[in-house]
Amino acid sequence: MQGVHSPLTIRTDRFPVAIVNASFVRRFLPRVDPIGKRLQYGPPSNPWITIVGVVADVRHTGLEQEADPELFLPYTQNFPVNLGIAVRTNLPPSTLVSAIRQQIAQIDPAQPIFDIATMEHRLSESTGSRRTQTALISCFALIALCLAVVGVYGVLSVVTEAPAKSDPLGSRSAQGDGIAFDRVPGRYAGDRRDCDWACRVARDRSLSDNLPVRCEAAGLD
Repeated sequence: MQGVHSPLTIRTDRFPVAIVNASFVRRFLPRVDPIGKRLQYGPPSNPWITIVGVVADVRHTGLEQEADPELFLPYTQNFPVNLGIAVRTNLPPSTLVSAIRQQIAQIDPAQPIFDIATMEHRLSESTGSRRTQTALISCFALIALCLAVVGVYGVLSVVTEAPAKSDPLGSRSAQGDGIAFDRVPGRYAGDRRDCDWACRVARDRSLSDNLPVRCEAAGLD
């Protein structure tokens, strides 16, 4: 805070004074010392107001929105329609609600009190929509990751199974089913159980090479 150290020390009975925020200084009084400068707003009949302090910006509409230039006037010089009170305490805020109501009732028993909330609750409300959007995006990203993993697994499964399906004779030989290549081109030897299967495979392979194919099975007439 620049200028006055406490708004309670401002003498408002002498001349109109005001406190502005940092955004006000950046927009209207850049590169100059704002303390002591005078301003006037509204019709020309309004009095000139002297700036006696500068405070930090307050983002009323949300943390994502830039702060607007603001002008703070003493309530003794310009009493607002609605007055908000901020209380700082080291105690749990819920324990002070009744005490605050009693103090205000002593000043004006007919004064209504509403919209009481802690600063944590205000911050939670201002960031609620952003948290919801972040949660939805995270869920969609997780679903997309799961689908990608399933797709990659499916492609790898097809690629690894393709050699075994394209060369069944070699696979069956590696498993020890008794099927083996003979030294004579286009000739296979095996037992009765695999004779028909080996002949079909050999016939398919020999069509492109124009080789004769003969199948021998142990125990066949």
